[in-house]
Amino acid sequence: MLLTNSFETGLSDETAITAANSDDNGAGNAFDAIGGECLFDTLRAAHGSLSMKCVVDAIEVANIDWSTSIGTISELYVRAYLYMTAFPTSTMRLIRTKNSSAVDVSYVQIGNDGTIYNVDATSFNSMTTLLPINEWVRFEWRLLASVTVGINHLKIFHHDSLTLIEEQIRTTVNTGVDVDVLAIGNPTTSNVGTFWIDDLEANDIGWPGPLGSGVAEYTYGGRIKRGMFVR
Repeated sequence: MLLTNSFETGLSDETAITAANSDDNGAGNAFDAIGGECLFDTLRAAHGSLSMKCVVDAIEVANIDWSTSIGTISELYVRAYLYMTAFPTSTMRLIRTKNSSAVDVSYVQIGNDGTIYNVDATSFNSMTTLLPINEWVRFEWRLLASVTVGINHLKIFHHDSLTLIEEQIRTTVNTGVDVDVLAIGNPTTSNVGTFWIDDLEANDIGWPGPLGSGVAEYTYGGRIKRGMFVR
């Protein structure tokens, strides 16, 4: 499985993102569902000219979902570029997964003080580095599904840098029996503010790396390998 979306549809600034237009002009894989106020935006883009602006006010949430496109898998790697001009006004979920029973099992969360949390079904840990603001930050996240020996591994980078800002590896945690839904930009609370997301990737093979690298890291025979994706 390899899903990508660059939001480079060529559609006009402030056009609402829908499942139907999300793959226009070869932007990538269409989303299966859209929630809340998600707009194509030209003000900021990690690459190209468009990104997704998420406006989360008193009555809105904002998220895109890949569900049918993912199927049901046991391992997931995700990349998302995030831009925030301020910390959210309340704790928000940036990346969220559900299992085949429609139960939330794991997510990446950002607190109102900028703390980044790596959360599974029953516990969480926080990174020591606060979310950098007013710049593109690349999140890469690995989830291995298991109720007893799950892995929740989070890395953050400045934009396309290969140098880690910080990473956190959590093992033997409850990440659910499988992964059935991936939601990006899913605050679940109102009034967290406005933020931007770009250049998404989800796969079940290995770490995506920065956009255009064409290289993923994966584990084979107990060793870390690097292989080429065809994009």
